[in-house]
Amino acid sequence: MPRCRRRSATFHPCSGSRDDGPRLATLRCPATVLLAEDDPMIPAQDLARLAPSSHLIVVRTRHGGHCGFVERIKAPSFADRFVVAQFDRRRRETPTGLAGSIG
Repeated sequence: MPRCRRRSATFHPCSGSRDDGPRLATLRCPATVLLAEDDPMIPAQDLARLAPSSHLIVVRTRHGGHCGFVERIKAPSFADRFVVAQFDRRRRETPTGLAGSIG
């Protein structure tokens, strides 16, 4: 597994940038996009602008809006639980000797 450097790559269709989507084709580390089909700011149809990558997983949900899939004000949201589950999954899949070299 290649060493992953800390970098932020954003894809935001509202930014007007045509480079963000194709840049994802160069991913060398696993990445996940969580998108709600009812998001009023980032239309689900803009997913077509994402370049295919074997490192990119796109998770689409019917509902969730734009504000973190809030279900209750004083409780973890779906997005919170989703992110924790992704980290837990990666931790289980990463051989013990490699865990310290990622980051």
